[in-house]
Amino acid sequence: MDRFEQILIGARFHFPGAGNRTPWWRENTQPIADVLRVVESVGLWLDFRFWGRAGSRRPARVESLDALLATLPTWEDHTYRIGADAHGGAEGSYLEMILRRDWLVPTLVVGGDDFEARRAALLDSAEGLLVQWHTALRGRAWLQPVAGVTTYPTYSPPSRPPRAAAIWPGGALLDVVNPRFAQEPGSEWPANISEELEQALGAALPPSARRVKREGLIVFRWVDDLRDEDTVLRALEARQQWIAEALDAPVMAGWNEAGDQEVVLVQREARPSVPIYDARLRVGYLPIVATDDGEVDEEALAAAATWVRDGRLPDGTPLAGLRLIAPVRDAAIALRARSRPLGMPKALYVTSDGRLWDPFPEGFDDG
Repeated sequence: MDRFEQILIGARFHFPGAGNRTPWWRENTQPIADVLRVVESVGLWLDFRFWGRAGSRRPARVESLDALLATLPTWEDHTYRIGADAHGGAEGSYLEMILRRDWLVPTLVVGGDDFEARRAALLDSAEGLLVQWHTALRGRAWLQPVAGVTTYPTYSPPSRPPRAAAIWPGGALLDVVNPRFAQEPGSEWPANISEELEQALGAALPPSARRVKREGLIVFRWVDDLRDEDTVLRALEARQQWIAEALDAPVMAGWNEAGDQEVVLVQREARPSVPIYDARLRVGYLPIVATDDGEVDEEALAAAATWVRDGRLPDGTPLAGLRLIAPVRDAAIALRARSRPLGMPKALYVTSDGRLWDPFPEGFDDG
């Protein structure tokens, strides 16, 4: 599977009421010990021979799991890494443990030869790991709404417009949901999260996916194994579509329903020939008369093309690029067909609130 180098199996546990007292592991290191022993019990203690704080280049040797557990009382509010690399690197496989005053965030990373040898059954092992972590910590810590398995490099299927669900991460191969998360003592979760979870538990799944109950959790399994990359990619695409349609996920900020991306100008000033100029990028923005049937102010278009060829505006201001601004979306689409051959591939449009939009955002260009 050349696209993915590592698989990340992660969860987030909250210790209610721990924020106002001594860090929870100072009173009881058993939760950390249980998390580590579960990794061993599911067969994913992957030649982990060194441990230390993340970033340390001289981690200590792990003589045995019991010996490592004996060090737990010395652990502090920090991120620890347990792995096979004697230099503490993040290549291959390792277990990362983030300790905070009221949090424990374990992430098991499987890569290299470990990943290659376990493609067929790794998701089965990951499912068991996450469920057993929850079982081991139940009554002491609360699994937050969704745990799961993701890829590195992260892959989220392109979606136009991109949509972001409240609790569902992008590009997950497996999701483990705690349906009782809102019952956590002292928790005040936004209503949209509970509503989204309720939708997820009742919505029909893609044909390749399944939803099962395990130890009070709901497991969403999007693909059976990781042996065939094309199958994995199709499963990720099906999940993305399910989030958009079944959960009615909202459009991400900076996009509109048409799938156009907002153009935000950090620096803007005026020049004699263009009302908007970004001095940092040396890019000008020029409103132009254009219609959705392709008519355009030919004189203005020809002048703009000359500026682009010259690499400067008439007053000598350097010009690395020029964006034309049409009055409406359809006009911008028609204008681009005329402007692109002239060295101006970006034709934007402006809405009544003064916002600029790009109907051909990066990654969705029609070529």
